[in-house]
Amino acid sequence: MPNSPMHWCTCRINLSGQNLHIIVIGNHAPVTWPEVQVLSLLHGEDNLYDIKPCAISEVNPADEKRRLWAKYGNVVERVFPGRVFRMELQMPGEGLDHRRVDGDGIAVADMRDANTGPEYGPDPFAGGEAGPGPAVFKPGRPRPSQSMPGPSSPSPPSSSLQR
Repeated sequence: MPNSPMHWCTCRINLSGQNLHIIVIGNHAPVTWPEVQVLSLLHGEDNLYDIKPCAISEVNPADEKRRLWAKYGNVVERVFPGRVFRMELQMPGEGLDHRRVDGDGIAVADMRDANTGPEYGPDPFAGGEAGPGPAVFKPGRPRPSQSMPGPSSPSPPSSSLQR
């Protein structure tokens, strides 16, 4: 199967059904649209709300089913039964104009215009000047203020023992 676009969503899950324990799934760890369908079966349709797409990625539906199976177990087979299953990858009525992420929901840098990305800020070396080189560790002798007494050098007597 070829890869298809899939929505990653934020939502709220009411665990107990009595508004006592509400889990907020935010932009830091979104869930996929097929995962929303699995969570809806686990917790009930009324206990999943404020579902909003926040990102999009390319995924193979069979790979997504395997990922959900590893995370949720047999309940995935109840939502997406059989080898030839029907899996909605996009939230109905939503477009594809969201930030791009990889298959794990981690943001992918847009390399077309890397100097203006909000995550990275302006490139400090865009003027053509060379940046600082890599950090280099140079082992050497310890400084006198940092030297520690070793087994060959006796430690000085403490002032409290001298009277």
